[in-house]
Amino acid sequence: MARQTGPITFTGKLGNLIGYEVDGIPLVRSMPTHVERSYATKRSAMDFGTASKGGRLLRRALLGELEIPDDGKLVNRINKVLQAIVKADAHHFPGQRSILTRHLPALTGFNLNKATKLDQLLTFQPKLTKDKDGNICVSVTPSCKKAKGATHIEIKAFVTGVDFAKAKYTHAASESKLIDVQAAPEKIEFILSYTGKEAAFVVLQVIPFQMVNGELTLLQDVKYAAADIIGVMLPDKTLSVEVHYKPDTRSTIPLRKQPRSSKKKPPPLE
Repeated sequence: MARQTGPITFTGKLGNLIGYEVDGIPLVRSMPTHVERSYATKRSAMDFGTASKGGRLLRRALLGELEIPDDGKLVNRINKVLQAIVKADAHHFPGQRSILTRHLPALTGFNLNKATKLDQLLTFQPKLTKDKDGNICVSVTPSCKKAKGATHIEIKAFVTGVDFAKAKYTHAASESKLIDVQAAPEKIEFILSYTGKEAAFVVLQVIPFQMVNGELTLLQDVKYAAADIIGVMLPDKTLSVEVHYKPDTRSTIPLRKQPRSSKKKPPPLE
């Protein structure tokens, strides 16, 4: 790859060149004249496509409620987890794997803002429960860590259902509360109406505000904002199965090898 240094840069295909950006730096590379892909490579590419489509669906479901700007690497970070989830499917041959609902709790704790994790701003353990009407209850006792210049924080909880098999998601239900950082911590509860049958992704977001001349002003520094997936609630009678992967913010745990369901070779690519 080479860096674009001229006054005009481009992204996308231009002749036999491809322009793209990494961390805001414009780069360029030439297109390969011929690509020889093995059988295994083709199968891996199909599984990668399944994870990428799932990542796009999940981002669409979540980003509509987020008030934190994209960190520029969210696509790759979500896809990395979903690739591990796809690979954990032991019921299908490579190239035919899918995102199984019981593996989705692997996304619990995922940081939607890589710059700051939720526990860097708040010291608490959120509790997720369901009431008799199926509503999702989020209970927290926030003890705020001091954010530079912040006098208040807004805590927002929202839930959205995602069905990866049908490639659809439900509109999010949300609730937010404004907290004075100087006040003594008190237990707060969010009641999120949710009647969907899909896996429910519950997100907790914290954004800081500063009181200036009697008016609240949003602080734009992403170092003092956070949003994490605090829970993935599966449909009734769905058993959760652990999936190991290696994100940047967690310990390294090798992905378990999946047993082969049959020695028979998978059908040829169409």
